[in-house]
Amino acid sequence: MKKVSNLDLQKMNPEQIEKLAVAHMVEFFEQDSRFQTLFPTNDKSPGFDGNLNIYTTEQGKNRKKSDIVCTFNTQIKGSTKRIKSYKSKSVKFKIKKEDLNFYEKTYGNCLFFYVSISCTNRKKSYIPYYLFFSRQDLLSEIRNMGDKQSRMLPFSVMPVDHEIFRILLKNYQNDLNQQTLDKTIFEAVRSDKKSFPLTRKFYPPKEGYHKMMD
Repeated sequence: MKKVSNLDLQKMNPEQIEKLAVAHMVEFFEQDSRFQTLFPTNDKSPGFDGNLNIYTTEQGKNRKKSDIVCTFNTQIKGSTKRIKSYKSKSVKFKIKKEDLNFYEKTYGNCLFFYVSISCTNRKKSYIPYYLFFSRQDLLSEIRNMGDKQSRMLPFSVMPVDHEIFRILLKNYQNDLNQQTLDKTIFEAVRSDKKSFPLTRKFYPPKEGYHKMMD
């Protein structure tokens, strides 16, 4: 956990907490120039907090826009709620139904970050968590909520290794433009596998992934 000196968390309002969360995510991704963060300061746009681009090459004068592998629409929240165990690989955070509806009706996906911020002796500690929603994930969660307006969902702790996180995001790449099919149509195209590929490419994690995540 990274620690920095600053004001007492209890004196900060929600907007200040969110600014800390965004700043931490920018700093995290700046350590690998194949990531490009477009997280505007004081963002007032509804639903999203900018974009995260992933390039095939390191940052430099020879890098082109065509080198972008994929772009994720992002949402970043800061949380000061007490975490029972900081060694947990997942923590539940509240997600609003209206936000899920917005993601589904706009881009059909969202890479959601929650940054847990704690403070001890005027020292802040940051632990980032993430959850990716494809269009199918969004529709499923909206349906499961029923009449409820929010739900606690599990977020996974982000790996410290940037390369591991890039590989994880590449596995979501094919889900960025995921579409839904009527059940009757789906059954029809599934029976004709030659004309409708139903598999997706999977990028295996590098050697030592499980050991590093423990």
